[in-house]
Amino acid sequence: MAKMTLRAWINAQQKSKGLSTASAKKDAGKYKSISAAKKAGSLYYTNKDGKVMIAATAADLNKAAPPPKPKLRPSGLGKKSNGEDRYKPGAIKTSSITGAGRGKGKAEVNKRKSDPESPSNKSAVKKTLSVNPRNKSNAKKRGTAVRTKNKAQENALSRYTFKQYDDMSVVKRKKLGLPPTLSLTQFAAKALQSDSDFKGTNTKKKKGPSGT
Repeated sequence: MAKMTLRAWINAQQKSKGLSTASAKKDAGKYKSISAAKKAGSLYYTNKDGKVMIAATAADLNKAAPPPKPKLRPSGLGKKSNGEDRYKPGAIKTSSITGAGRGKGKAEVNKRKSDPESPSNKSAVKKTLSVNPRNKSNAKKRGTAVRTKNKAQENALSRYTFKQYDDMSVVKRKKLGLPPTLSLTQFAAKALQSDSDFKGTNTKKKKGPSGT
């Protein structure tokens, strides 16, 4: 049988009677012994030195401790069909979390940093190019930003045929990250690009004996 501590006993008694510590001690001065306090139903008494004491005997403390509060969550929810615990205590391995979806750790971060079309790079380029071009301290960053912007536009341009690009308005081109107009080099390369080039294959059909 579990033995209760004095603190646990008094807390349980006060709770069962709906009393605070102050209200429970209010009449302690009327009783000079544990037996007198118990007879009157008081939880406290005052000893011969004038100190307020808890009116509990060894027999009170030897009573079984109150049962633990029931869990709000049913015990069966954390178990598998075979009765084993579904979630075992221990450190969570981050590899099991980052192994899918957004990519694997450092490699994914480096990939995004090198991607000129990533939102973070686009934001950095826009911020850098907004600085006055005459600002000499920003010249190096500006050169890098221009190259990154051009690379992003080239990547975006590779996903559209010349006809698709030509049919777009300048506003739509900018929205899709495309160059608003084509340079002579871009125009020539794009105009000569066939649908098979755009679809990622340059394989030509072999002609048969009849030339077809």
